[in-house]
Amino acid sequence: MTALAAMTALAKAVLAAILALPAALAATAAPATAPAVLSLWLNVWFDGVPVACLVDTGAAYTVLSQPVAEKVATRSNPIQDVTLVAANGMQIAGKLYHVPNIGTEHIGWSGGVVVVVPAEHLDSSLQCTLGMNLLGQQNLVFDWTVGTIRPAA
Repeated sequence: MTALAAMTALAKAVLAAILALPAALAATAAPATAPAVLSLWLNVWFDGVPVACLVDTGAAYTVLSQPVAEKVATRSNPIQDVTLVAANGMQIAGKLYHVPNIGTEHIGWSGGVVVVVPAEHLDSSLQCTLGMNLLGQQNLVFDWTVGTIRPAA
């Protein structure tokens, strides 16, 4: 076999492999039903006011709806106006507040800040998202079996 014939045969083999790639990928595609999305809700106390919060490790800040924030009597005056950008790109105006004591059954934060937004910017079942400004302060273990977060040992 000449060098030209060998190169032609090799090129044909590579082309055949490339053309067969979509069929091979389709055979290994994701299952028709996606796995369940795990979410974690925690009871968080904001200076004694209990609130069910969605743990959101993709959120920079902890966010409270305005009606919930109004129940937290010890919150500061607004520190500053802020604009949050949601995952869908929507901009949400809010105000940054200091809350002296924030905690769960296993974790406490002293002197946390929260962003308060009008209730219409949150899903009707959502009053709070617990963001990384609090979660990132400690090494934590997410315990999915019992649905909680606790300090790492």
